[in-house]
Amino acid sequence: MFIGIGHQPTAAVGIVTTKHMLSPLSLTSGTAKESIDKIETLLNAGHTLILPAYYDKKTQKYILNIGTGLADDGTQEQREFLKALSDYLAQWLAKHQAKGDVLILQKNEVYSEFLTSLQNQNALTYTVKGQDCSPIPHHFVIVPKAPIKSLNNLPDNEEESTNLMMAIIDAANTQAKTTIEGSDLDYNLIIYTGASAGQVGNKLYCHWTAGRKMFFLPRTKIAKEEGKTSATGTACPFCNVDKSAIIMENNHAMVIKDINPRSNNHFLIIPSRHIKNLKDITNGDKETIKDMTLLLQELAKQYGNKTDNGFTFVSNNGPEAHQTVGHMHWHFASGSDLGFITVEDWRRIGAYNYEALQKNLFSIT
Repeated sequence: MFIGIGHQPTAAVGIVTTKHMLSPLSLTSGTAKESIDKIETLLNAGHTLILPAYYDKKTQKYILNIGTGLADDGTQEQREFLKALSDYLAQWLAKHQAKGDVLILQKNEVYSEFLTSLQNQNALTYTVKGQDCSPIPHHFVIVPKAPIKSLNNLPDNEEESTNLMMAIIDAANTQAKTTIEGSDLDYNLIIYTGASAGQVGNKLYCHWTAGRKMFFLPRTKIAKEEGKTSATGTACPFCNVDKSAIIMENNHAMVIKDINPRSNNHFLIIPSRHIKNLKDITNGDKETIKDMTLLLQELAKQYGNKTDNGFTFVSNNGPEAHQTVGHMHWHFASGSDLGFITVEDWRRIGAYNYEALQKNLFSIT
């Protein structure tokens, strides 16, 4: 088990573990002593500490790299908080490094390299994505510890692949409850699959974002082929889908075309039973997640990008994450180079002013 002290320009962030994953814990609330007491409690329970740091060749010591934005621009109280926390962690590091239970995250390492260094550990990990790299207030990355290259390389065993997807969902929901203490944030889950869809490296990772409504758009114009409407007059348009609109289905899920496609191949994977979103998923929904995953894999085979069956997976969870239909659905998009835009910019510019919209697209990397 691990505790990790991450770094954002505006906050010191901690990570504590549950059974399957690392989960972030804010250390900027309360006093430095309260935060230190919290860390010590976890350390005494046998957790391992992960520290972002760099090695100073002159002093031959590791220099901690936490909350640097606060150190530069924060209030006096915040600077005092960070100094007390840093002093404590430096002492802890000196004491425990020789025992081999300290993991060092080099200052210049990107998160994928960091996670590679954890390859022998049995956990799902979170790592903070620096907010200077992203226009999104809360941006984390969830990475399974299992050696999975992408969603196109899930285990052949259906139970194993379902458990992996359930663990990712569990991690995402834990993130929603712990990013801001006392909140349960609406969030987007975005997974690039294959280099053609923007995946970097050979390790499955999932972007978790919250705090800004956004959706994806193609970077180049697409030939729109609108899907048939799924509504049949019911209050929920996905609860009684017109059979003629269904592209494929199995026991617990179905696929339809998005009626407002944002890529050349834009489909929705929908559970047959009404589930509001991923935040409502429980262990009792394993069969549903299994069948949705099977349809996702089939879509990749039939409609993934030609070079590597690549595609983009997007799940919007809650109105503040721009979920517009209150029935859970996964977006499958391929055949287009995609970017993201905030709903605010989309409304400000105008939905049909494509050239202006294009200039405001950003990447989630």
